[in-house]
Amino acid sequence: MIVVTANVFSATLTVAPERTFPYGGVRFDYPRHYTFEADPTSPGLKIWTLSGNNFKIMYFVADETLTVDVFLASMMQQVDPNGGPIDAEPVTIALGGQSLLGKRAKMTLAGQAFYTDAYLLPGQATGSRLLVLQDALTDAGGGSAEAATAIELLASTFAIQP
Repeated sequence: MIVVTANVFSATLTVAPERTFPYGGVRFDYPRHYTFEADPTSPGLKIWTLSGNNFKIMYFVADETLTVDVFLASMMQQVDPNGGPIDAEPVTIALGGQSLLGKRAKMTLAGQAFYTDAYLLPGQATGSRLLVLQDALTDAGGGSAEAATAIELLASTFAIQP
């Protein structure tokens, strides 16, 4: 309740179900309950991670050239240092009216199977921008419901900023 000069008003505040990510030359909405973590202090590399229960959105802005293959190989090395070569398959996503081609790698860590999709974003004169989507797989091997909801929101709101 708000009281202004002896007048009484009722007010209701409603929190939007999403938040907006406006960093590193992109803009998109993501579910409000996701945690937000940023590491913009590393020299030559800025990393943002938005985490739900099963699904993560990671965004990397690098001063150097970073490819999808190099990123996925590095991730696989972290997950399984003794593992063989990465087995990644092509994957496509439609974001903000444009289709992006990336690669998907399936991995297992501590008994949990998950996939990691990595997409190189266009329009960077120098360096690289990488969008990475990661989802814990269901027992049937499919993606989570949380991933489907987040990807739908991401796809409808994603924009590359000048």
